[in-house]
Amino acid sequence: MALRYVIILSIMTELDSLDLALIRELDIGPRQSYQQLAAKLPGSRNTMRRRLQRLLDERIITFVTLTSPPALGYSTHATMAITTQPGKADEVANELKSVPNISYLLTTTGRYDIIAAALFDRLDSLLNFLDDQLGSFSGVLSAEVMTGVNWMKFCLNPLTSVDHAFPVVPRPHSLDAQDVAIIRELEVDPTQTNLDLAAKLSISRPTLRKRINSLLADDIIRIGTLVNPTFIGYEVLSVLLIKVKPGAIKSAADKLKATDEISNMIITVGSHDMIAYANFRNTHHMSRFISEQTAQLAGVIRIEAMIVHSVKKISFSMLSLGLEPMDRFA
Repeated sequence: MALRYVIILSIMTELDSLDLALIRELDIGPRQSYQQLAAKLPGSRNTMRRRLQRLLDERIITFVTLTSPPALGYSTHATMAITTQPGKADEVANELKSVPNISYLLTTTGRYDIIAAALFDRLDSLLNFLDDQLGSFSGVLSAEVMTGVNWMKFCLNPLTSVDHAFPVVPRPHSLDAQDVAIIRELEVDPTQTNLDLAAKLSISRPTLRKRINSLLADDIIRIGTLVNPTFIGYEVLSVLLIKVKPGAIKSAADKLKATDEISNMIITVGSHDMIAYANFRNTHHMSRFISEQTAQLAGVIRIEAMIVHSVKKISFSMLSLGLEPMDRFA
């Protein structure tokens, strides 16, 4: 199923140093056993089990399988900055939420009311969506479209620098029905053991292990740990739309990519050159980051920041979204 990720601003769970160390380690390898975790961290196998279960039960972390859109034939990534009629943002967002192509859906404060990221197999599919679907929503006034060129960074965990961004051009890999079945199962639950998966799919454990290792090695899938940033002190999620002078886009992107605050960044074509999603401890932290770090980068012309009001939908798993592999990949 598509992941629904909600920002929680209520009473925070106290996390100690072992919790934080465990969260860091899980982003590096979420399929590690309790015994493996206990060998790396100060605690017994039972301690690891209890701690991990608490993090999951309280929705502080979620294990996710990310599937490469280009590897499944969806090579067009578009971000839409949508303006709605006053008071209609939630209504439009709720309509958009059910669209399989939409992977990110946020309501924001600022010039735009909604930021939506969507995946398509071709540019004309994007155009059809804009005309046939988005254009039919009565509350939409305008949509500014930015098409992704290069996915520069994608981190699930503010405590680590693990980058899960997929290459724009996938490595050669002939996906077959068995690969797709494995991906589908891992999207549902990435922590399933090889023993359980092999039994479900009626294949041998060595074959399953080889297939999963190949999918990981060829960047078809990534398995990571999504962390709710509010539980580790990041109460503000912001979308930054950045305009840069020609000739300075790559250098500015490389410098922004290295900052801890930026979790997701895409170079785009359109009215802005970069879209960045960033976590901040508060609005003062956001203001300082924009004025003292981003705005000071050579070539940066303009930065437009929108604070996320509500996260309506975030999904990283292509098949769970309902986007099946294109025929030539199936």
